[in-house]
Amino acid sequence: MLKYLVLSWALVLTAAARAEEWDLTALPHYQPQTQVTGTIRMGGAKMAGLVVIWEEAFRKYQPGIQFANELPSSDVALASLIIGSADLAPCGREPDLVELLGFTEKYEHNITPIIVGTGAWKTPGGSSWSPVVFVSQDNPLTQLTMKQLDGIFGAERTGGYEEDGIAFMNRDARGPEGDIRTWGQLGLTGEWKDKPIQTYGYANTGMRHFFELRVFHGGDKWNPNYREYVETGTKMVPDGSGVGSHDMLLTLSHDKFGIGWSGLGQAASVPGLKAIALASEDGGPYYETTARNFQTHDYPLSRNVFMYLNRAPGEVLDPKLKEFLSFVLSEEGQSILAHNGLHLPLTAKILLEQRQKLDLAGSRRTNDPQPAANAEPENAGVSIWTQNVSGFRKEHGSVGGYKKRWDLSDLPHYRPRRQLTGTIRIWGNNYLKDGQLGQYWVDAFKQFQPGLTIEYHLPTGTIAVSAVAAGIADLGMNYKATLSDRLIFEQVFHHPLTEITAVTGSYDVYGWGPAGIVVVNKDNPLTQISMKQLDGVFGTERTGGYAGSVWHTEYPYSRGADENIRTWDQLGLTGAWVGQRIHVGGQNLSAGAMVQFSNEVLAGSLQFVEPFKTFTNYITPDGKINSWSLQVRREVARDRYAMFYASPATLSKNMKELAIQGVEGGPFVPRTLETVHDQTYPLTHHAFFYLNKEPGKPLDPKVDEFLHFVLSQEGQDCVQREGRYLPLTAPVVQEQLRKID
Repeated sequence: MLKYLVLSWALVLTAAARAEEWDLTALPHYQPQTQVTGTIRMGGAKMAGLVVIWEEAFRKYQPGIQFANELPSSDVALASLIIGSADLAPCGREPDLVELLGFTEKYEHNITPIIVGTGAWKTPGGSSWSPVVFVSQDNPLTQLTMKQLDGIFGAERTGGYEEDGIAFMNRDARGPEGDIRTWGQLGLTGEWKDKPIQTYGYANTGMRHFFELRVFHGGDKWNPNYREYVETGTKMVPDGSGVGSHDMLLTLSHDKFGIGWSGLGQAASVPGLKAIALASEDGGPYYETTARNFQTHDYPLSRNVFMYLNRAPGEVLDPKLKEFLSFVLSEEGQSILAHNGLHLPLTAKILLEQRQKLDLAGSRRTNDPQPAANAEPENAGVSIWTQNVSGFRKEHGSVGGYKKRWDLSDLPHYRPRRQLTGTIRIWGNNYLKDGQLGQYWVDAFKQFQPGLTIEYHLPTGTIAVSAVAAGIADLGMNYKATLSDRLIFEQVFHHPLTEITAVTGSYDVYGWGPAGIVVVNKDNPLTQISMKQLDGVFGTERTGGYAGSVWHTEYPYSRGADENIRTWDQLGLTGAWVGQRIHVGGQNLSAGAMVQFSNEVLAGSLQFVEPFKTFTNYITPDGKINSWSLQVRREVARDRYAMFYASPATLSKNMKELAIQGVEGGPFVPRTLETVHDQTYPLTHHAFFYLNKEPGKPLDPKVDEFLHFVLSQEGQDCVQREGRYLPLTAPVVQEQLRKID
């Protein structure tokens, strides 16, 4: 045993440089929940010595535990559980159908798989390597979808087996029309067009079973021309037989019309091969075979390594097993895995999913108190746009608002420069019609310009800039334009988009651009936070960020990991809060609210901290919209260590919002009607008019008149008359007038 441990730790030392690539600080520390005693029986794979290293490290925390190991290979893992000789079964592959049937027929419930690591990246043989698709370097192909892989390597089938299940599902059936047999079917032309695709790969092994599960959806029918090989260096390869994986790769490297799959480590010694990028869905994104893409499982054929256990539904997990598995699923356990250098560590997301199986749901650190399980309504899986979204907006828009009348005497009166005729086409912001402001502007402007007609097209703000770029709108109204909006416009007109602030976002009205808020649980003693601290909490190390459509790499657009804030004591909290991780979240990152947050807080970057928990609007089976703000309300109420970016509609008695400091040395400003109106509250938002103002040329007179009206006492009085958006202040109005005069 001592010799084995010395060799294992030698592997750790030689692989240390590789381990330094991984930042595991987002993972929970292991702190024993209880001291346990007894013996844990392990039956399965050594995992290149990793299992024994984990055991020895765990015993430093739990000296009362002993291990009884039978670790010849993954092939005995499920058998050990079936016969009852093991409590845990370390395994480098997915169970096959025979193993699953044997287990379920004996115990009448499914096996419990715990993912403890990601498969190998470039390590050849025996390390649960992930399949990579290769072609000859002479082949022009660079990328494939999983559906195309199925067409190339698979065949017509009537169904397939679920992963980790014994149910045969006919939903995964496909006909021969899905077959891809020539290179021309993949878009190649010339000499490639009519040439048949020759396929290569592995014979019946754990790797092949994984390929069938992921590519064929559990089917097992292959392309009839599939050439099978086995792993070089194993007992399955007779000397001089030419059936080893190395032989396969050599043959493939000289077959310009061939395609095969193997591991990066196996292919490293064979020149003339090219790895293919893969996409899970038609149209991409396509992911290259990088270590990071394997670890995050963005690369669709990334594998895992497991520990299987026998746990009946509703059964409390043996405390010994729970402690050991929570150690493996911790920063300490994953650091050992990373330093061992053969497998890849788990991401925080995957690791937390596995911890939930141990009744450690929601814990970032094992000494965190556990929030209650999420009990959100079921998602019906249909678009919210199939429902009465306008009714939802109007219902929620009736909550909040104000009746105060601001002194607008410091704004200019609207005085027409000329009387005009014609039509002004305004596209975008649906809240102009979901409320009264759009009609108020039409009626008031008509009193000054009876010859001008306002023509609204207001399905959603997301089309505002595109309509201006397409020339079908004179003005587009929306919240802050996205990078995509700006690039679309600039690629058409080769000059910047003109942005005119039209109104200040609401204080508290859902949908009407409400000021963003940062909320914590009611039991949290924190009362204030700075914008820089928000960046530290929600952001991470980054190389740059966007200001408009311009990429910047200077500080603060780029920053290092030294500014990260991950625990509550870094915000000054003491006592029981020391060392507790901050659980962050908000709306899904593609939502407009989060794009604005990234602009305001993260210097135009979308580099959010990895455990960021996202919520979005969705339809429940009864046809109702479960709004993201209400989901956040429930989540923060459950979790005393939560800090979420949210909407005022989220607020409840179980949480509180923080005052925010805009600049270092400045005041911490609470959100009030007045601080949103005067914009001293840092997370105040606006809605804008976007237009095409060609440099050096005058503005369309119709548009010019309307914008001067909107930026006047009369136009802003319409805003406060509605009582949702807030009127602009004089400094903001003067700044906008300079853009158009």
